[in-house]
Amino acid sequence: MPLSADGPDAPADKGPDCNVELSRALSLGCCVELYQPWTRRSLVETAAQHLTNSPLLPSCLDAKSMFIPALVASLSSAMAAVHLAACRYAAVVMGAQLFSPRTYMEFIAHYFHLWDQLRTQGLGQANRVESTMARLEVLNKTALQHRQEVERLQQEVEKLQQREQELFGALEAEEVLCEERSRRCAVEEQNLHQLEEQRHLLQEQLDIYLEEV
Repeated sequence: MPLSADGPDAPADKGPDCNVELSRALSLGCCVELYQPWTRRSLVETAAQHLTNSPLLPSCLDAKSMFIPALVASLSSAMAAVHLAACRYAAVVMGAQLFSPRTYMEFIAHYFHLWDQLRTQGLGQANRVESTMARLEVLNKTALQHRQEVERLQQEVEKLQQREQELFGALEAEEVLCEERSRRCAVEEQNLHQLEEQRHLLQEQLDIYLEEV
């Protein structure tokens, strides 16, 4: 049971008033905790020592990171400020000092517990994000490969279409040439037919001439 009632930096022994509180405490319980409240410097140093020795800090940052000393100083100062604020609140509002160095150590332990839980939760989320990003990267690579394949097929289709147009052009040219040759062949056949008729007439005239001779 804490006995100081005037703030975290006040001494625990206050003469008659303290003796009255001690007598009352002894009449109510079998265990009495007497302590001298820690100063802000002691609170900061204690928190800093626990932070420095904690395995959580290097796991969050590089062990050689230049930010670790500043982070330790900031967190230890914040822990001390929280404890002192709670002590002042209890002294002013409740009229008693309910927070001792032991409760401060419990506060640090709970802080590390919450820190570990949040770190584990953050690592889980980071792993899920990393896994999602890895799958996304695989999908992006697959999409890129499909896109490249589509572009390659489109180029082949364009080449085939161009070749098809060239073949159609050549076929049309051959058709025109074939039609021209067919026309010339028909003309030649007509000329041949006329020559055959002329030869036939000449042969008849020759036969008539030979008969007369």
